[in-house]
Amino acid sequence: MNETLWTLVFCALLFEAMTEACSPCTCRSTLDCTGRSADCEAKALTQVPTLPSDVCQLDLGRNKITTIKESDFISFTNLVTLDLNHNSITTIDDNAFRNLTKLEQLFLDGNSINTIKNGTFIGLSNLKELAVYDNPFHCDCELIGFVDFLKSGRVTVSGTPQCSTPENLNGTSLVNLSASNFTCPDITTVSTTIPETSYDMNSMSTTIPETESETIYTTTENIETTSETNCSPLEKGNVLVVTYLSLCIIVQTMIGL
Repeated sequence: MNETLWTLVFCALLFEAMTEACSPCTCRSTLDCTGRSADCEAKALTQVPTLPSDVCQLDLGRNKITTIKESDFISFTNLVTLDLNHNSITTIDDNAFRNLTKLEQLFLDGNSINTIKNGTFIGLSNLKELAVYDNPFHCDCELIGFVDFLKSGRVTVSGTPQCSTPENLNGTSLVNLSASNFTCPDITTVSTTIPETSYDMNSMSTTIPETESETIYTTTENIETTSETNCSPLEKGNVLVVTYLSLCIIVQTMIGL
C-alpha cells in the first residue's frame, strides 16, 4: 500500500474518531478560534450533549432544550461562541455559564425566557455580544438587574429585546426602561383575616397549618414577615411568632385588644 493510500486511510480513521466523539453533532476544525467547531443544530436534543473539551464554537440552535442547568457547560472552558437560539428555554440556572470565561458571543434569541436573574451571567468576563430578542420577557422587579446590565454598555446587544408583559409595557424595549416603569410590590406587610375560634392564646399551636382546609385559631388584621431565619415560639401577650412556608411571620392578634 503506497504512502498516499496510507494517508487517506489515516485521515478517514481520524475523521471517524472525531465524528464519533462528537456524536450526535459534527465536529470540524475552525480558524475562528483555537479548537474545534461543533455543529449540533436541529438534532432534536433536549439537553446539552457531552462533547470534547477543545470545542470553541458550539451551535445548539433549533433544538428542544428547555432548561440550562448549572452543570451543563462546566467542562466547556474553551468556548468562545455559544448559540442556543430557537430552543424552548424557559429557565437558566444561576451560575450556568460561570466556567465560560473565554466566551465572547452568546445567542439566546427565539426562546421562551421571561426573566433573567442577577446571577445568570456570572463568569462571563469576556462577553462581547449578547442576543436575547424574541423572548417573552415579563418586565417586573426581578428583571431590573438584567435591564441595568443591558444598559451598562458592557456588551453589544443584538436585536431589540422587548417586554411581553405586563400589558402596559408590551412592546417596550428593555434598554428604554427605567426604574419608574417597574411596579415592585411591598412584601413586608400584608393584610388578611383569619377565622376566630375560642382557643386560648396560651395553649394554641405555634405553627400555621400548611393545608388550606385548616386554619389558625385567632383573628388578625396585620401579618408582618421578618428576615429572621429561626422563628421564636409563642411570644408573650397578644403577639405570636410562627413559621409558614419558610417565612418567619409575626401575627398580632385582636384578642384582648
